[in-house]
Amino acid sequence: MSILAIGAHPDDIEIGCGGTLGKLISQGEKVTVLIITDGRAGSLEQDSLELVKLRQNEAKKSAKVLGVHDLISFDLADGLVSYSRDEKLKMIELIRTIRPDTIFIHASDDKFNDHQTVRALVLDSIQVAAGPWYSEVGGSAHLVRKVYGYEVWNPINRFQLAVDVSDFMELKLEALKKHKSQITGINYLDGVKGLGMYRGAMSGVGKYAEVFEVMQHHEL
Repeated sequence: MSILAIGAHPDDIEIGCGGTLGKLISQGEKVTVLIITDGRAGSLEQDSLELVKLRQNEAKKSAKVLGVHDLISFDLADGLVSYSRDEKLKMIELIRTIRPDTIFIHASDDKFNDHQTVRALVLDSIQVAAGPWYSEVGGSAHLVRKVYGYEVWNPINRFQLAVDVSDFMELKLEALKKHKSQITGINYLDGVKGLGMYRGAMSGVGKYAEVFEVMQHHEL
């Protein structure tokens, strides 16, 4: 199974579904990570261009910890993500090239502006990539069978899927620790661990859990 995890910023995916991805990778699944922005708005103190390079390096280290197959970035300006035709064509081309069975993306309850824009872009591109449109981007039509929304800053109000990540919480935290530029001001490692424990208790699947909004599910 081919899996594509998409996040607006370099640390979003680790926060929202890092444990689940680690679990899937341990089971032999191939995971590709796509980061939409360059992360330049992640600090008020550092030079933006220096921060871009730093966050790119942090993302590579984090992906290595998880065991990600490939790391891709669209390098759009952080905080200024637009839903344009060019971005849509790039997304359609990527989906038709990678041909993922499953995509992870920001959940509907996530109200962060960049996250909302990326979610809308991805969901629209998924639908278009499955049809005959935009043949100029290359690749044949591809149907993404499963789309799951993960939580970052805004918890999912009503989740439909809970994944036991008890054996992968430490791996998730180790991956998050690679984003050193982001954990100096806010210790969200404790927040991530606490939310995981809460989700585990409320869902009953294990000590730690990650929960998801089921956005699309096509049976074979």
